[in-house]
Amino acid sequence: MNNCPLAFVEHVFQENGGECRLWPSSRVDLSTVEPVFREHINSLEWYSCLPQTKTYYINKRAFEEKVCRCCCLPFQPNPETYKCEHISGAPPAPGMDLLRNELKP
Repeated sequence: MNNCPLAFVEHVFQENGGECRLWPSSRVDLSTVEPVFREHINSLEWYSCLPQTKTYYINKRAFEEKVCRCCCLPFQPNPETYKCEHISGAPPAPGMDLLRNELKP
């Protein structure tokens, strides 16, 4: 299954604690959420991302672009293909059976 590419915005990822880390984010206001629930929300692993440096050419001149390749739980990006693969032992995602041909390695 294809991943979701995100533009690499270094200051956003760094303030979240690391390269291609989107959550938890200080940009999301959770002040109205009770502290005990806020802690749970901030610890959720919504998705996993890997950085990728892509090279492209314009008029034979090479340019590099850094992107984050992200997959929603219960999938994670394969570090070689960047395709989303189901995490071994994770519960199936709703509708996952409809994608069985796409999820074959």
